[in-house]
Amino acid sequence: MRAKVRFDRIHDLIKMLGGQIDFEYVPPAELHTSQSLIVFNNERFEIALNGRFRLEERQQNWILAQELSHFLLHYPMVREKHGDVAMAANRYPDQSNPAAVQARREAMWFAFGLLTPAKAFMEAYRSTDRPVSLEFRFNLPYRVIDLRYQYLSELKASG
Repeated sequence: MRAKVRFDRIHDLIKMLGGQIDFEYVPPAELHTSQSLIVFNNERFEIALNGRFRLEERQQNWILAQELSHFLLHYPMVREKHGDVAMAANRYPDQSNPAAVQARREAMWFAFGLLTPAKAFMEAYRSTDRPVSLEFRFNLPYRVIDLRYQYLSELKASG
């Protein structure tokens, strides 16, 4: 029997798992070296959203889901390999590091699955003549909605 965890907002899920969400201003020159996630241990982590002002909730949801995925997917691998150590994830991965690029890709697909489950998403997409309205239904930026649709359409076309 599978149990379902109920949460109304991604913020609630992060807090349930021991996470804290902060906002910080990062100067543009430091963006590529700044950290967006710090995991202290299996029960405590911090996500730092960039911005002097709070991001729109739709944008927050997308970023938070990706950072949460690093905690859920990648931190267990770090612990397995290195023991109980802290882990940090940069805001932007080093494009010359294949492992960092792959981790970012995995985080994005995890976030898609969490926030836009394939079946529900495609049913909603097919039932509307205004796909832009799905940004309100799924509480995500339209660029994310469009990217998810493109991916699922290509996946279906490939078999």
